[in-house]
Amino acid sequence: MKLHHPSLVIEIQKAGFINKGAQLMLLSVVSEIRELYPDATIIMETTDINGEQPFEEVVKIGAMPKAHLVVKGIDLSWLFNVIPGRILRRFGLVLERDIDLLIDAAGFAYTSQWGNEPTKQLRDKIRRCRSNGTRIVLLPQAFGPFDTAEIKRHMADVLMSSDLIFARDKVSRASLYNLLPNQENVWLAPDFTNLMKGIIPSYFNPDVHQVCIVPNTRMIDKTSESAGTYIEFMKYIIEHLLRINSKPFILIHESNDLMLANQIINSGLDVAIVNEDDPLVIKGIIGCSKLLIGSRFHSLVSGLSQGIPTIGTGWSHKYQELFEDYKWSEGLISLSIDKRELVALINKISDPIYAKELSSNLRNVASIERRKSKDMWSTVHSLISTIGHNSNFPDFK
Repeated sequence: MKLHHPSLVIEIQKAGFINKGAQLMLLSVVSEIRELYPDATIIMETTDINGEQPFEEVVKIGAMPKAHLVVKGIDLSWLFNVIPGRILRRFGLVLERDIDLLIDAAGFAYTSQWGNEPTKQLRDKIRRCRSNGTRIVLLPQAFGPFDTAEIKRHMADVLMSSDLIFARDKVSRASLYNLLPNQENVWLAPDFTNLMKGIIPSYFNPDVHQVCIVPNTRMIDKTSESAGTYIEFMKYIIEHLLRINSKPFILIHESNDLMLANQIINSGLDVAIVNEDDPLVIKGIIGCSKLLIGSRFHSLVSGLSQGIPTIGTGWSHKYQELFEDYKWSEGLISLSIDKRELVALINKISDPIYAKELSSNLRNVASIERRKSKDMWSTVHSLISTIGHNSNFPDFK
C-alpha cells in the first residue's frame, strides 16, 4: 500500500556504490521507501567520481544531493544556510535542517576495529539532526566491540539520541547493551538485503560456472594472517574443485578484490573471473550457482538467503553470527582448518543428496529471516507515521 507523504525528506547515509554489499543495502532502502512513499524526497551526501557516493550515481537512483561541503576535513555545510531557498531548489540541493528522517545503513562501521572516528562522526551528526527535530534510524548492522572509553562514550550518546537501532546479531546487541543495558530502542533484525531479488544475466552460463568463489582483501588486512596464507588457502580450494570437476569460477564482489583474484589464479589455474558491477546481478549469479565459497559478508548473505550450500571465512563476529542464524555453523571455517577436514566439507556439500537437504534447510530459515526483515520495516514505518513536519515531532518513545 502506497502512503501519501509528499513533504517527507529522508537522508540515507553510509551506503555507497563501491562496496557492492553497501550498494545492495542502498538499493534495498530506496526500493522500500519508493514502494510506500513514492512522493518522498530521498537525499544523500555526494562525493567526487572516485568517492563512495558520486553525484552521477546518486541522481541515477532518484536521490537528490544534500547541501554538503567539507574542506580539508572541516565541515562548512553551514554556509548553505545563507543561500535563498529558491536558489538551492534550482540546483536540487536540500539542507540538513530540512531532513525529517535520517537512515543509517553503515553495515559495519561503529566498532573499535575501524577506530573511533566513524562513531564520533555519527554522534556529531545525530546531535545536529536532533537539534532540527530529525528522527534517527540505524538499520540492521553489526556493532562493536567498543574497546576505548572514547568510543564507548560516543556510542552511548548515539544510543540515547536515536529512535530505532537495529542490531544485526546477538553479539552486536550485547555490545550495545554493555554500554546502556536494555535500551528499549534497540531491536534485533537480520540483514535486510535478503528481501532483494537477484538478476541472472543473459551472458552467464551456470553449466560452465557452477561453484562460485568470492575472495576478500579484508581477510588479509583485518586478520593476523599473511597475504600468502589466504592466497594459498583459496588456491588449494580451487585446485580441489578442479580435481573433482566442480567447475569453479571467481566472482568479484568489490573492485578492490580483482587484484587479489588475479594473484590467486596466477599460478596457471584455469578459472574464469567474473567482474560484474551490478549488485543485483552479482546476487543473481550467486543464486544460480551450485555452491558458494566466499569471504565477502554480503556474498554469504546472498548465498544463504537463496538456499545455496555455502562455505565461508570471515574476519569479525558478524560472520559467525550469520552462519548461526542460518543454523549452518559448520559452514564457517578458519584459514587454519586441517586440509583433510576442508576437503571432506567440500565433498560433503558437493554431494547432490546432501546439497539438496542443506539447501532445503537454508531456504526454510531464509523464509523466517525475510519475515523478520519485513517486521523490521514495519517498525520503521510505524516511526515514519509519527512524522509531521520536520519540527515539533511527537515523541515516539
